[in-house]
Amino acid sequence: PEQLGALRHVSGILAISRDALVAPFMTVSQKAIAADQARAATSGFFGIGAYPAVTGKGVGVAVIDSGIATSHQALSGKVTFAINFATGETTTNDGFGHGTHIAGIIAGSPTAANRVTSLYKGGVAPGAHLINVKVLGSHGSGYTSDVIAGIQWTIANRGTHGIKVVNLSLGHPQVEPCLTDPLCLAAEQASMAGLVVVASAGNSGKDAAGAEVFASVTTPGVAPSAITVGALNTWATDTPDDDTIATYSSRGPTRFDLGLKPDVVAPGNKIVSLRAPGSFLASQYPDLHVAGSGNNAYLRMSGTSMAAGMVSGGAALLLEGGALTARQIKLAMQLSASFMTNEGLMRAGLGRVNLYSARRVNSVVTGLTGVVPPVTIAGRTVKP
Repeated sequence: PEQLGALRHVSGILAISRDALVAPFMTVSQKAIAADQARAATSGFFGIGAYPAVTGKGVGVAVIDSGIATSHQALSGKVTFAINFATGETTTNDGFGHGTHIAGIIAGSPTAANRVTSLYKGGVAPGAHLINVKVLGSHGSGYTSDVIAGIQWTIANRGTHGIKVVNLSLGHPQVEPCLTDPLCLAAEQASMAGLVVVASAGNSGKDAAGAEVFASVTTPGVAPSAITVGALNTWATDTPDDDTIATYSSRGPTRFDLGLKPDVVAPGNKIVSLRAPGSFLASQYPDLHVAGSGNNAYLRMSGTSMAAGMVSGGAALLLEGGALTARQIKLAMQLSASFMTNEGLMRAGLGRVNLYSARRVNSVVTGLTGVVPPVTIAGRTVKP
């Protein structure tokens, strides 16, 4: 108490927040979000509405997570830079296994998988390059301050490494409004810098007794400018008729600001992606393994973390396919989403992501930007 009292008189200190531990949110197919259609070229009608094929080429995605195992064959040449901010860690390799799984969802190559499994079809944006920003340790947790350091580095070095998208498949329960929440404010700063910030909604949609929990979206998913993604259970089909929101996917609204979150939902249940060799998840959870071995192995995981990876890959496709700003990418995702009437806004936001439709509404989005009124966060105006 004495130290807190003394700090009240130090100029420049606006608020004090605990350096909470941050964890990843892990608990079917790309066709479910029309990623295959979004990548494909279309000739249009007499050239009108024609779109070239895209893979996310030239778009850098910063994976702020537990590191990336560059030794995996599906990530050969994908990671162009790596840096470590995780307290107590000395390497950028993925000792936990979560970041590698996310990296595979975003931009992994299908070529390596073809030799061992038909369950992995490559990342949503296989042409994108990845920047490994390690903030979580080998047991899957890290400090809020480490995550903030990673976000700030990403903002400062976005031009050098061609970073346009930030994937934040992690967080902690919200304990204060975004106005003073350091992690929320860091995500807002990244958005203000022109980066597409994609965050997982969290896996707190039900309590220990199985009861549904509203106002459970975690930070930084509560950040107004972030594309906050909930998890969809596709029940292993490509058609939307049987889709439901995963019971664990965090529900809105945001706890203190009563903001409408999540923004959209994407497949997050039983997603097959890359297994980091020798990682904690690989050794402690062998039942997650589905195919392959060594540097070419694959495992299945679920969570809003995986759903966020889907949307980050989708953002990379949209950025290559059109001259959209970060705000326009979010609006395109929302406008083209398929609303889930049976789930409602607090569970599914504006609905299931459809990347093919999102590419087609970019001209509409360009015209709408500026129509939606801005909001004020921490004294700064943030445009939708």
